[in-house]
Amino acid sequence: DALNNYNSWYTYCQIDDHTTVFSLMDARYKYYSKSDDERIMVQKFERLLKSGRERDYYHILLYHFVASMTNTNFFDDIELFGMIPSSDCSLNEDMFRFMQQVRYIKKKRLPHNNMRDENLLIRRYPKDKAHEARREDRLYYGPEIEFSTLCINSEFEDKIYKLKDSQRLKVCIFDDYMTHGNSFNAVRNLFNHLQADKVVCVSLGYFGNPFEKWDYDIKGDVFNVGYEYELIQKNRIIPTYNDSAKEEVAKLYNIFNSY
Repeated sequence: DALNNYNSWYTYCQIDDHTTVFSLMDARYKYYSKSDDERIMVQKFERLLKSGRERDYYHILLYHFVASMTNTNFFDDIELFGMIPSSDCSLNEDMFRFMQQVRYIKKKRLPHNNMRDENLLIRRYPKDKAHEARREDRLYYGPEIEFSTLCINSEFEDKIYKLKDSQRLKVCIFDDYMTHGNSFNAVRNLFNHLQADKVVCVSLGYFGNPFEKWDYDIKGDVFNVGYEYELIQKNRIIPTYNDSAKEEVAKLYNIFNSY
């Protein structure tokens, strides 16, 4: 029922000719929920993703997410899947399992067996937690907060260059929540440096701010931290919203409570 319930992304945003950002739900349940059912579901999902609580809601969120990734052919040509590491360098286990499930469904293999780290992205050093930073600081520093700690996993390097040579370097990056898009924008610039053919960024929740599009000239090895970056230009992009997605989240409440 959850798989059949999905039809709409909450937001869609075309960042450049080959980069697209999607968000599945409106994360602002306190003030922007259209119904109590939507508010309850989004709150339960947040507790699941942020603190590992509300485990009963794991599968219904998984099915809602999987439906969003499979009820369209937009993701069929994606070759590499990855997720944004947490501020402490760890990976959200639930998000990682979600991502792996999509990779299995799409029948995409990792570069090789017995990898030290199966995620496409690595955070080499901890950074301040984004939600604890002042809004003004996040807007001022933008994606540069990420560049000093984040890089592409070198275990994917050979495969990335093979895909690039065949014009199939198409990647999808996941994160649990998006505020200003700083993490996604940093990764977008790293893959722009590698001349990726397609970059898709997907968040489960979205906090309603414009996407901060900062373009950089990057020099050096993006498979390790320490690469150089120089800001070229920046602007803000307003996503396209679809409130039908909010109604679909609300319907999950009845689906969840009917079994």
